[in-house]
Amino acid sequence: MFKDLRLGQFMPGNSFVHKLDPGTKLWGTAVLILLVFLPAGWPGLLAVVLLLAGIIALAGVPLKHYLTSIKALWPIFLVTLVINSLTFPGKPLARLGPVVLSSEGLDAGLFMASRLALTVLVTGVFTFTTSPVDLTDRLERLFKPLARLGFPGHEVALMMTIAIRFVPAIMEEGDRLVKALQARGADLGRGGPLKRARGFMPLLIPLLIGAFRRADDLALAMEVRCYRGGDGRTRFREMRLTVPDYLVLTAVTCILLFVLGVRLFGR
Repeated sequence: MFKDLRLGQFMPGNSFVHKLDPGTKLWGTAVLILLVFLPAGWPGLLAVVLLLAGIIALAGVPLKHYLTSIKALWPIFLVTLVINSLTFPGKPLARLGPVVLSSEGLDAGLFMASRLALTVLVTGVFTFTTSPVDLTDRLERLFKPLARLGFPGHEVALMMTIAIRFVPAIMEEGDRLVKALQARGADLGRGGPLKRARGFMPLLIPLLIGAFRRADDLALAMEVRCYRGGDGRTRFREMRLTVPDYLVLTAVTCILLFVLGVRLFGR
């Protein structure tokens, strides 16, 4: 379960997407997520799927990493499908007491579950191709104009990057705990949803303890290295936007404006 969740893990590479500036990819990710939730029907969502498929191909990350992330989150997609299918009004397909499944509800449930899956894929492209160190530097630069207002840009950027970096570490810790429990005869992953949920309850306390221990070790390591925030901090490599970055920013912005124009004035 935990080893399949690869979101937050950076996959080193030399693809076109890897070479883009983190700020460019951050803006592109925000626009793509917005485009996922803008279409009102399946044709618009299919256009987003085709666009995302091209980006995934350019990223050069094996498709299995995206699929395993979706597979690990299937309970969320299933709950979304069920809730939307049973609460959306329409022509009844099946009835079980007060619970009614309609054709419109089933379509709405599939549509919303597809949106969530596409959001996971978009996020995966960003995390798989963006180094946490580069992301910290770019976020700090983006927050720099807010320093005059007292906003701690460096600290916020560092906190966000550490949170992203901790995701695969916690997943790895959880996988080790699952294997340890299974080696001791624990019956995990069998039975109904409630039984499986109760089986994973013993993992919560060790995971929390491990997370706090990692945070304490990181704080101690930063203190030993005399970390004092971003004041007077210099960089070994200065990040600058290149021609591909400007082209991608322009293309993504034009796509967003076009879709917004269609939604606002196309009716």
